[in-house]
Amino acid sequence: MKEIKKGKFKVDAVICTLADGKELMMMQKWPVRKPRPVAKKLTPSTPLITGQRILDGLFPIAKGGTAAIPGPFGRRKNSYPAAACKMEAIQKL
Repeated sequence: MKEIKKGKFKVDAVICTLADGKELMMMQKWPVRKPRPVAKKLTPSTPLITGQRILDGLFPIAKGGTAAIPGPFGRRKNSYPAAACKMEAIQKL
């Protein structure tokens, strides 16, 4: 660090200068979502069978895909992924 200031600052004030001349502020902007570089997106072909009829019927998920289970707080939504893992392990035996 070349110089660092102390005191009270606003978020857009420069508080530090690095040895290479770069200035740092209290607020830094970072990208929220940056898409991954891919050649092409593969289409899902195999469904994930969870063994839970309500999920398989109303919210079908592709194997390897992502999903969100809708519902209010405290309604045991975390038990569905555990059941799906159990069903997948049984099918592999």
